[in-house]
Amino acid sequence: MALYWLKLYKPLIDRPDSMQQSSNSGKGLGFIKPMGWGRLADVANNDFYIGACYLEANIAQAVHQTLKDISRTIKEMPARYITLPGSDQTVFEVEIKRISAPQNGVILDSEYFQSFGTMSVPKQIWDSFTRYSVWIEPALVNEWASLMAGYMLNSQQAFRQQAWSANQNEFFTQAAFALPGIQKGQRNFDDVFEAMTLQRDRIKDLQQLADWQ
Repeated sequence: MALYWLKLYKPLIDRPDSMQQSSNSGKGLGFIKPMGWGRLADVANNDFYIGACYLEANIAQAVHQTLKDISRTIKEMPARYITLPGSDQTVFEVEIKRISAPQNGVILDSEYFQSFGTMSVPKQIWDSFTRYSVWIEPALVNEWASLMAGYMLNSQQAFRQQAWSANQNEFFTQAAFALPGIQKGQRNFDDVFEAMTLQRDRIKDLQQLADWQ
């Protein structure tokens, strides 16, 4: 979740005419820190994604600190104040682990994310997200796009293109996160294709979709 906070907020905050970070003009957002966010000014939001590799120690440490600051903000703000109706019981339980900054590079994979801690989502909400994801995700993306348009964010930052040989690990890491039956370390295209087919059939069955043309 911290990764997607970083991706979504970065284009809004880093522009010269950026959004106001708080109702108090003298106080910014809790996760905007000089040793984290402040060191990522030259990194585009499209460079933050599952499977990304940061080999330079200074960038890796800045990314790590930023994700750590965002995780703490999630725990102290939305997760703390989103409660069940008429009660003080929180909907989402967040546990943050104590972790040290990396000395070298980092890879945004499952093991790395788990080192930050956990966020528990109630089964009913998770089931709803799973069943209605085809509609929920586009609605959220559209809402965020409208917000960005409100801040006149029409320019696109450049996305560094790299050769396939440098991106194989990222491709298969993302496949392991997104597709059923793909385990960490699998490097077989046939397995990925089969998992994509299963995912397609699962979505068609859940959403009662007609055969795709």
